[in-house]
Amino acid sequence: MACKTNNEIIPALSLAAILDALSDDIRRQIVYRLFLEPRLCTSFGDLGSKTRLSYHYAQLRKAGITSTQKQGSYLLISLRLKEVESAFPGLLKAVLKGTAELDTVPKKPTKPRIPARRQKVTEKKAR
Repeated sequence: MACKTNNEIIPALSLAAILDALSDDIRRQIVYRLFLEPRLCTSFGDLGSKTRLSYHYAQLRKAGITSTQKQGSYLLISLRLKEVESAFPGLLKAVLKGTAELDTVPKKPTKPRIPARRQKVTEKKAR
């Protein structure tokens, strides 16, 4: 059964839902990066378009793997590691170990991109 905290409904954990969510390479990359630290939604821009990433965030949220909090005008995504590990010990760590061995994840967080229009305005002001 789902519960609600901070205006967010947290779904009950299901092994089938978690395995389904982790069956996608991009979602595994997102979870791997979140394992290192909570991140803003905008920090995953190198993994795909905003539309595609929104879909992946929703799948991870529905499975109960991630939690999203509003931080000003940004959304901070964090991994629900304690909850998942208490329900299914060792599952996330085993999946993430395989993802880490691929070594396709950048070690440093990416900077949010400035939209092209805004960048031009900033360059004009600098002159």
